[in-house]
Amino acid sequence: MSPIHDNIQELKMLAAKLNKASDDAADIIADLEQRLEATGIGITYWLPAIINKEYQSSGTTDLGEPAEYSLGYQIGWDKVGKKWHLAYRVTEIEMRGDSTSDYDTPDRMPTLENRSPSSPEVLVNSPRSVRVQAVRLLDDLVRGLTTEAESLLRAVESKAEPATSSTSEIGDSADQDEV
Repeated sequence: MSPIHDNIQELKMLAAKLNKASDDAADIIADLEQRLEATGIGITYWLPAIINKEYQSSGTTDLGEPAEYSLGYQIGWDKVGKKWHLAYRVTEIEMRGDSTSDYDTPDRMPTLENRSPSSPEVLVNSPRSVRVQAVRLLDDLVRGLTTEAESLLRAVESKAEPATSSTSEIGDSADQDEV
């Protein structure tokens, strides 16, 4: 057998395994999406993590600082069309600072800025590489969504507290007037 024939056989095996992994990732995403949808949670949350970062270009910022520009993907929970979905979006990342220097002080650390994210799209329909990488972040996504929901609930409850306590004070004074 020729080396090319051996390589083709190996490539066939790898393609079959990759297709299976991709199908498994899609199944995991679809299952989690159904479970999240069943909760009725209707808040948007995006993980800050960037996956599949691809180098685009380098240059300088408006302030003359060196910068590198990349494209990457974020995953989140968002409304796509009229329904809530596990979603992905493409985002441009600007890394500012000199990537060749030693960052020994916080003021010399590079900064990362997400800019111009695209509209969200359904994660289960994302490119294979995004789906496969997204699966490892799903636990983080659910934890982040839970934390975001708790934070939102605390904010709503704290706004509602003064109204509730003033209502009970009115009730208390009304009771005293009757005595």
